[in-house]
Amino acid sequence: MILIAGLGNPGNMYKNTRHNFGFKVLENITGYNFNKKFNSLISKHQDDLAWLALPQTFMNNSGLAIKKIADYYKIKPKDIWVIHDDIDLQLGKIRINFNRSAAGHHGIESIIKSLKTKEFWRIRLGILGTEKNKIPTDNYVLQKFNAQEMKLVKKAISKTHEALNEFLKIGISSTTYKIS
Repeated sequence: MILIAGLGNPGNMYKNTRHNFGFKVLENITGYNFNKKFNSLISKHQDDLAWLALPQTFMNNSGLAIKKIADYYKIKPKDIWVIHDDIDLQLGKIRINFNRSAAGHHGIESIIKSLKTKEFWRIRLGILGTEKNKIPTDNYVLQKFNAQEMKLVKKAISKTHEALNEFLKIGISSTTYKIS
């Protein structure tokens, strides 16, 4: 069994922000129910190949929810796929890595701390746009995507869905994978 977790912050004020890109990839998949034990919205993949989760713990405590889900369903860290924003990548770029440091991403830091390992998959979604140099990082990641950027966001979401479906069929085998 695989656990696919999209990272973000709960609440309407964070909807469509750069930091909620991980949520955005998974949020349109139907069938989520809030599970109080996991403090997450959770759904089973249509082919029963994976659990999908949207932790409701806020980004910086994502690891708490992911650890609870993984422990309950006996999912090993190597079978956890985390989808999240990455300010080091241009908007629209997607990278997939295994066993990588948090690189300053507090949600990933929380997961590494909770799992006591960095040996899980990361699907990194670029959020870097042209305005980044003018705005502090903490404020930038909480900005909403503009209309022009949403075109790239939708394309990245579509490519990520295609990759996830392929990976669920054949598995992820490389340690670095470039989608776009």
